[in-house]
Amino acid sequence: MIIPPANAPVEMMPWVRSVNQSIRDNADAIARLTSDTNNNLKQLNGSVELLGNQIRALPQFGAASSTVNAINANSSSFVTKASTSVVVPANKTTAVVSVSGGLALLDTVSGGVAAPPIGRMLVNGALLPNITSGIPATKDSGAANVNNVLFIAGASTITVTPGSSITAEIQVQVFHLTAYAANSASNYATVALQITFT
Repeated sequence: MIIPPANAPVEMMPWVRSVNQSIRDNADAIARLTSDTNNNLKQLNGSVELLGNQIRALPQFGAASSTVNAINANSSSFVTKASTSVVVPANKTTAVVSVSGGLALLDTVSGGVAAPPIGRMLVNGALLPNITSGIPATKDSGAANVNNVLFIAGASTITVTPGSSITAEIQVQVFHLTAYAANSASNYATVALQITFT
């Protein structure tokens, strides 16, 4: 507010009143602008928070695989031949897990009469599919050295903890301990893990 000098002429008073009114009008406009800006910022912050929540709610995907070559099998207990892991992302508590794996073992000793290897798949220590006795390999009989091949696949939905790992492994056991004991270059084990996290 402008206060005119004590000795200001009377003719100056309308000008002083006009300037004071302009100052009041500008102050009101600035106050309205500040209020509008604050309201807009609150709405923007709310929109950003909502967008962040929606982004966090989106499914996330993870995948990993591992192949181990020149393996052998000489144990009547199940032994892990290949494994792989995926870390659970933040804010995710459910995982839809799809796992597949295979192995090939060459029978270099028995000419194909040895019982085939038996394989199984584990996800975080649980059988997938839940076949406790495992799945026997298929033989390509008719050769002096008989190849035994196996493919396993399974899927499951599991509860998970953010930051923990989901590990898939393929295991094998044999009953003829010498038939598959050689680390043949054609022997391998492979496992692949695909996961959708929500």
